[in-house]
Amino acid sequence: MTFTENNALDSAKVIAQQPQLWQETYVLFLENKLSLENFFLRLITEHVDLKVIFTGTDSTTWIGDMICSHFLEQSLVLVDHIKATDMMANPDRFLQNVPTLLVSFSESGDDSKHVVAMNLAHQSIDHIYHLIFTCNPVGALVKQSTDSSRFIFQLPRAVCSFDTSMMFAALLTFDWLLNQNMMTASEVEAFCLAAEDFLQIEKVAITRLADRSFDRVVYLGAGPLEVLAHASALEMLQLTDGQVTTIASSPLAFSHGVKAFVNDRTIIVVFISSIPYTRQYDPPLLKEIASVGMRQHLVVTCDQDHHLLTQHGHLFFKVPTMAVTEPYINLFYTMISQTLTIDKSNSLGIGSTDDLVKTE
Repeated sequence: MTFTENNALDSAKVIAQQPQLWQETYVLFLENKLSLENFFLRLITEHVDLKVIFTGTDSTTWIGDMICSHFLEQSLVLVDHIKATDMMANPDRFLQNVPTLLVSFSESGDDSKHVVAMNLAHQSIDHIYHLIFTCNPVGALVKQSTDSSRFIFQLPRAVCSFDTSMMFAALLTFDWLLNQNMMTASEVEAFCLAAEDFLQIEKVAITRLADRSFDRVVYLGAGPLEVLAHASALEMLQLTDGQVTTIASSPLAFSHGVKAFVNDRTIIVVFISSIPYTRQYDPPLLKEIASVGMRQHLVVTCDQDHHLLTQHGHLFFKVPTMAVTEPYINLFYTMISQTLTIDKSNSLGIGSTDDLVKTE
């Protein structure tokens, strides 16, 4: 979720437009669905031991990490997430010579570290294939592969303005390829309308929060949401030029060192899981935070209403409950995080002159 600073007003407008961009992404998915399916079926037919590796650099690696974590339980193929920079630094450790589909996320398609990682994958793996989500169909990443070994999921520049659209495209793709699940057009429309309404309602509260005089943020999330916590922490650190320092962890690890980071100028953002088993550990954490006098610094986001959450959360953003699985609901969480980051950057006078667009 990495952006460079540009016009703040335009940036807020882009965030508000994301649900509309998701609908455009859904149309692109439908246009590519049959070709994607044929490409993937050919690979798993030719290679029963096919491995799928999700990768990216800098601003996009979190997408692969979150996507991977959601599909670990499916049994069709082995899935993994490896940062392109890890492949680049330690190819012998991370690249095994087994048939591999390398799923790359890159807006520009020209990131030099990503290109090096892809070249190393070619040297290490005899049967290597590529699924590339990009806005540049003629970038260096595409040129590293042959027509028969790759599938390019091209996204318009407008859709790539924020990573949520690229993530949505990947979720739709692998939910279909690995689970044979697909959102209907009416479900997507309802989901996007709910997101628009949610952001419109909560924007004022998020902006007020950003205007507070905090200079530390703790982001907590379990499972895939820990990935979002780390991405949010990096984003806040970068877009405030280090004026707001951050740390990210899982709720269960909060007491093991992370709590020492908290002072009276800290806010704590807790992404509550929608998975019942995982969520059972969150209320005790909130109670612990409140018991040591940190209640006024706590922000909670959750798709489930719970008296302990509303009791102990200083700000409670209730994401609308939709008839979709957790990874899609997490797009709401991402919008909250992006909005808080941009508004804080603006309140510090950092993001007041330039637009926020992705750097990779």
